[in-house]
Amino acid sequence: MNKPLKCFWWSVPCKKAIYNFGDLITPLLLNAYGLIEYAEADKSDGASVNLAIVGSVLNSFWNNQPLTIIGSGLLWKDTKRFPVDRTLALRGKLTKECLGITKDIPLGDPGLLVSRVLPMSVDSAAAKPIGILPHWKDYASPRLDAYRNNPRYKIINPRCEVPFAAREICSCSAIIASSLHGLIVADSYGIPNIRLEFGSKQVDTNDFKYRDYYSALGCEERAKKCIYPEAIANTDPARFDTDYQKNIPQVQDKLHQVLLQFAEKIHKENGVFSAAARKFDENMEAAHLGDVQAMNTLGDLYYEGKSVQKSFAMAYQWYKASADRGYHLGMFNLGKLYYEVAEYKNDDESRKWLSMAASFGNFWAHEKLAIWFNDCDSMRYLSDCYFNGYAEYRTIKREEGLQKGKEWFEKSHC
Repeated sequence: MNKPLKCFWWSVPCKKAIYNFGDLITPLLLNAYGLIEYAEADKSDGASVNLAIVGSVLNSFWNNQPLTIIGSGLLWKDTKRFPVDRTLALRGKLTKECLGITKDIPLGDPGLLVSRVLPMSVDSAAAKPIGILPHWKDYASPRLDAYRNNPRYKIINPRCEVPFAAREICSCSAIIASSLHGLIVADSYGIPNIRLEFGSKQVDTNDFKYRDYYSALGCEERAKKCIYPEAIANTDPARFDTDYQKNIPQVQDKLHQVLLQFAEKIHKENGVFSAAARKFDENMEAAHLGDVQAMNTLGDLYYEGKSVQKSFAMAYQWYKASADRGYHLGMFNLGKLYYEVAEYKNDDESRKWLSMAASFGNFWAHEKLAIWFNDCDSMRYLSDCYFNGYAEYRTIKREEGLQKGKEWFEKSHC
């Protein structure tokens, strides 16, 4: 089947593109909403592009190009026209006015959904560093040298994958960024932030895209609130304004619904709305409402690659979200992932999460603790389960259960 979605973001097909986490939010969202039948398109061949989600990319497309837009924006003020019925959401009011759109559509940068598809714990520990997240053009600036080896600060390289950038942002008490998506992802997780300005006149560092983004949150004037690198040392993050962030959950909800409905439409049009795809959509909806079982199920789908592209990184995030909220199966699966997946291999973390799941009476957690870590308490637990018939739901005969109980009892004398 031909891939129905030909989506553009600044990446490999663009010969001058720089690997940048903000641009990679587009494929992250495509995969997160089960839109796995897509191809990465090159805007130099406009006819090959039919979808734009994240980024200041709209200036370069042809007028009246049959483009579906879900949250993209303009980089500078421009008069463009695209099919109104395919403009499902835009980044902000400024882009909406430039495109001549008068109908009521959701406004907001889809980067705000990063915290929804990569749920992470954010604590308010005072000892955490202040994050400095420069635009890729600013990363090597000597004006940041004073902060590079200072433990009070963490300079985050924007040329990385989205999960890594999100983890780095969440490890900081506040974010100072000249990368727009650095500010957006910080907003997504509710982390205080402020714009970093280098005073350059580069077209992609003008105020338009910042004003456009903040206009959707009802605080367009915030684009002017910025500091220069030399002022970072005298900046107190405790005084950063965060009142506008109260508007973000509503924006996230609207963007989530747009993407969810668009995914369902694409699945139906292309005959791929299978039971697995429907299960994914239903669990994504429930997970966004805080359902810990749905979070764990999404972890399973990503782990196994069912209806979405297989991704241990996404599986980890959903298992962790479920586990952090006290669900024993999320704890079990997170402990299993720490043991079985090479890039996450950590026996101490595996044992910790399996032990937490076991404390809730999770039989499989006890079994893994006994097999992988020779845990004597778990061996005794398994022995009791088999002797007393509690494990018969595992489709074994009574005689076999008694034999297994005896074997675990003998091993438990460690």
